Amino acid sequence: MKYIEIPDEVMRDLLEAVEGVGADAMWSYIREDIPGISSKPYNERKHYFLSVVYRLMKEGRLKMAS
Repeated sequence: MKYIEIPDEVMRDLLEAVEGVGADAMWSYIREDIPGISSKPYNERKHYFLSVVYRLMKEGRLKMAS
């Protein structure tokens, strides 16, 4: 699976909407509020979500916990 480049404007809007909430809220935002994503097949939405998670972790904005 290859990383999808997420535009800075999309990331900025996403962070404003979901900062401080759980991964499920971020999934819902991506699935419903990012233009063009809701009509994509599940695997493409999942790949987009994982690319967002990757970018946030790479930038030090997201840490995983159990």
